[in-house]
Amino acid sequence: MRGPGAGYTQAHIDFVKETAPSVGRAEIDPDTLMSPGSYRVALRAAGAAVAATDAVIAGTYDNAFCSVRPPGHHAEPARAMGFCFFNNIAIAARHALEGHGLERVWLSLISTCIMVTAPKPRSRAIRAC
Repeated sequence: MRGPGAGYTQAHIDFVKETAPSVGRAEIDPDTLMSPGSYRVALRAAGAAVAATDAVIAGTYDNAFCSVRPPGHHAEPARAMGFCFFNNIAIAARHALEGHGLERVWLSLISTCIMVTAPKPRSRAIRAC
């Protein structure tokens, strides 16, 4: 489960990919503009959250922080909005649940971060903001 597939319809992923211009800008809404590299960057932002989740759950790191752009926290499951194409936090959370079999994750709506708690005996945290 890599990139934006987690929680997103193929139609939305295709829409974002096809909307990305080869030159200039494309407008999804008044706050969400795309340039030629926007789709690739959005995939990398989502991938960073997934990779950080993997590394923390594997025990490679005790915690991780992803300061990525676009941040993703305004995006909805079938809609890019507010300068966000994919919700990186939701993607990382779903990946932790489905890809690693965790029973729960904690999402902080105040800071738009994700806290993944690994199975006991040790807890690990990932923050994707």
